[in-house]
Amino acid sequence: METLKIRIKSVKKALGQLKIAIDQLAKDEYSNLYEIIRDSTIQRFEFCCDTMWKLLKMLLRQKHNITVDPATPRRIFRTCYDHGMLEKDELSTFNSMIRDRNTTSHTYNEEIAEQISNRIPQYYETMKKIIDRLQL
Repeated sequence: METLKIRIKSVKKALGQLKIAIDQLAKDEYSNLYEIIRDSTIQRFEFCCDTMWKLLKMLLRQKHNITVDPATPRRIFRTCYDHGMLEKDELSTFNSMIRDRNTTSHTYNEEIAEQISNRIPQYYETMKKIIDRLQL
């Protein structure tokens, strides 16, 4: 279980760093640094997505004795939903989050980056809510 504690700590730290970036992005909307801050916010978001689904995978395996194979983010989120760990709106948010994460990591387009950066605060709130609700 020690690995689970380390993973939880990692997710919480990543979410804290994402929150700092989100707050900074809102403050610097009209500054010369906006694009740099937006891009770093997106990168922190990508990291949070990855650590979040891997944490949920670990929780399924260690606390519920459930192994998902193949363990893709969408299957992990769906399995969590099926076992009452996520609500329907959270599952929908996570599916959108993964779609946006995949888009940002495979292509770069200013317009898309802007659209996704506008959704990141909602994704942050959902991830934070899950961590808090699961008392992790």
